[in-house]
Amino acid sequence: MSDPITVTLSTPIQDINLATISTVTITPPTGRHLMKAGSVMRIITQEDSGETGIEINPAGMGKLIGVCANLPIRSVEMLSAADFMAISTAIMGFLAPTAATVTMS
Repeated sequence: MSDPITVTLSTPIQDINLATISTVTITPPTGRHLMKAGSVMRIITQEDSGETGIEINPAGMGKLIGVCANLPIRSVEMLSAADFMAISTAIMGFLAPTAATVTMS
């Protein structure tokens, strides 16, 4: 299992007690976390070019972010799009070490 990753947020958020959160620590997901979150991404292949990419399911990834970062869903919903994607990329690195280098569209 990999070590946790800390992500510094470009836009701080608040927790349920209205405390400011400027960094989140992402712990590697377990099978239980994945089962709880449901589908978080899928690998897609372009038929004409054979290139592959990743399509993120925001609802599933949001649930997984909440579990792996120990954040309530309300705080996950406050994340800027850039921070959501930065955390998603960190999580994808845990799921498939080469996934974080795949171009997303």
